[in-house]
Amino acid sequence: MSSISISKTIAVSLLLIMLATAAVSQLKCYYGVGQYRNCTCGVQYRILEKRCCSSEECQQPVLTTENFTCPFVCQNGGTYDAERKLCQCPASHHGLCCEQETPQCGEVFLTHKGDIFSLNYPNNYPNNANCIWKISTDPERRIVIGPESFSVEPGNNIYSCNYDYLQLWDGTSESKHSLGVFCGGSKSYHKTFQTLYSTGSNLFIQFRSDFIVSKRGFHLKYSVFYAGQECGPYSIYTLSRGTITSPHYPIKYRPNENCQWTIQVMPKHDVYLTFQNIDIISTGNCRYGDYLLVTGKTSDKKVKHIAAFCGKVPPRLFKIPAESKGLEEITLIFKTDQIYEGRGFVLNYRQILSNGSSGDESGIMAEDN
Repeated sequence: MSSISISKTIAVSLLLIMLATAAVSQLKCYYGVGQYRNCTCGVQYRILEKRCCSSEECQQPVLTTENFTCPFVCQNGGTYDAERKLCQCPASHHGLCCEQETPQCGEVFLTHKGDIFSLNYPNNYPNNANCIWKISTDPERRIVIGPESFSVEPGNNIYSCNYDYLQLWDGTSESKHSLGVFCGGSKSYHKTFQTLYSTGSNLFIQFRSDFIVSKRGFHLKYSVFYAGQECGPYSIYTLSRGTITSPHYPIKYRPNENCQWTIQVMPKHDVYLTFQNIDIISTGNCRYGDYLLVTGKTSDKKVKHIAAFCGKVPPRLFKIPAESKGLEEITLIFKTDQIYEGRGFVLNYRQILSNGSSGDESGIMAEDN
């Protein structure tokens, strides 16, 4: 064989080796075709958890004697679970190989009132969110928290919140007593979030979302109050004027509220009620459901029904002719049922010296301003 033939043979062999090496170096995991959970991989690639081998950044192709495989390379502190054939990711990351950063959110609240929003609110929250909020106050105070708006992906049945959920604990961590797990929305049969009270001075709140489907999220309001004052700081009003609100307004009131306030009527005075706002859900002309009842007590201890208020439209100025009716006390009773929650009410009362006639109510108020 001539030297030229040998040189050509060597050159061809070298070229084939170089091409093979280049081909191996350019191999990438094959994405496959079709939809998620219904894709096919090339014959030289294996299927992992019914998914085709993922991108080169996540998995590295390795040449073996049998075929090409795509072994997991777990990133960002993830560990490979050989039995389940997937990466176990830390809370800070998620994805097939822990390659995606988990959206983080949360805050510690030390103020006496505040607002809590889901990520991106009022737009949809992201997938794979893990948010933690903590509310702390003085040992002698308690915390009330309620929803302004709430829309979270519901679970697969009306008894569960196994996809996205908001959970609250009555204490400093998730090891304390759970106050509930919530999902769904106002038109859902799932356990949507309602106003809650803490039994101590701390609340621990967590929101988790899964890898698919998101909703608008939530806006929560909280405030703190002294223990034993669920209906407000005062139950008896002796001054000539004052303001009375439903419990922790504007946070929505709870089911089964039963609050009572008494205004002591000054001699020869009438009492005027002015509503700044009202949102009391009721039926049957304020006789059923939720309502604010006003009664009066005379000097001989007889109780008289005066009025009942409910609905969403603030009533006009309301005069109570205490002098002519012989009333010594005016009592306001706020009761709610087990079903719906409203925002409640804010009203101002004012005692004005009686002129002995019913007169024009707005005119009397104007004269005293």
